[in-house]
Amino acid sequence: MRFKTIEEVLEWTGVFHDHLAGEYQRLSERQQRQRLDLLLRYLADHERLLQQSVERFRDNAPARLRHTWFDMAPDVPLPGTLAEFNALCRASDVSELVDIAVRFHDGVLAVYTSLRNQAPNESIRELFDSLVQLEHHEKLKMVRGAQQLEDV
Repeated sequence: MRFKTIEEVLEWTGVFHDHLAGEYQRLSERQQRQRLDLLLRYLADHERLLQQSVERFRDNAPARLRHTWFDMAPDVPLPGTLAEFNALCRASDVSELVDIAVRFHDGVLAVYTSLRNQAPNESIRELFDSLVQLEHHEKLKMVRGAQQLEDV
């Protein structure tokens, strides 16, 4: 993306999480192994909740911040076009699936971090700091939840 507003970045993030939730759900429906099926359903629910959190964050951000423009905003494609998505489809165990899911979170974190580093003022830097914290917290929560499934 060349020029994007913060609102467009947040909309993209919501679409990303929603799309990823759908892909996890689709893979779950085809999964024969119980642990992977449970994890895929957990990841789908997790992504849906994260998508809702991003939407609430976007809706609550002041309009003056949401409409701030960025030049050279980073572009990360949706999961269906990522090389990692092919690996996701072939994941054969819980730890491999979690590693791939972490990479998706890291991609979003990279976008937020890049925009935070480009922020023209402190308010926007703080906004992206909050988003980085949200995404990082959710990534850790996802890993803990996946570990609990693995311990079952």
